[in-house]
Amino acid sequence: MKLNQSEVHFHSEILFEKRQQHRLVVVILKIFQGNKFAKEIAMVTKSSTCKGKNGALSTYSSEYEAECGADQARVYGKIFSPYQCIKCGFWHLSPKERQTPSRECTCTDSRGRHKQLYETKEAAEIRAQIIENERGEKLNIYECPRQDGWHLTHKHF
Repeated sequence: MKLNQSEVHFHSEILFEKRQQHRLVVVILKIFQGNKFAKEIAMVTKSSTCKGKNGALSTYSSEYEAECGADQARVYGKIFSPYQCIKCGFWHLSPKERQTPSRECTCTDSRGRHKQLYETKEAAEIRAQIIENERGEKLNIYECPRQDGWHLTHKHF
């Protein structure tokens, strides 16, 4: 199937309209040249709940769509890794050097919220340094007493 430019535009309008009606976050537009698949373009929206240092984060509805977004960024020389946000449940992109894998732990903080459990001591140290650089908050790390991993704390040991 060969799509000319007006057909591609027509298909993208239908997808965009559907996106607005159903509040879908991302549309992947597949572009074909002749009968061959040429590329995918991830169209994203900005998050209403998740903010980064440059404003609202781009939001993807699946890991696959976030990976398409990361692939698109590589064209511009930027290396990103997709991650699923614990706060909103959608997918965002993080610069590779800021990636600090974590998951929700059964431990809770003083407000009763679940703490993040970092897989390695190094990941916790990197996240603590990022927070100190961006927010000026000095955090310490400690080994989780319940699970295999590390936590951050404002407390001094």
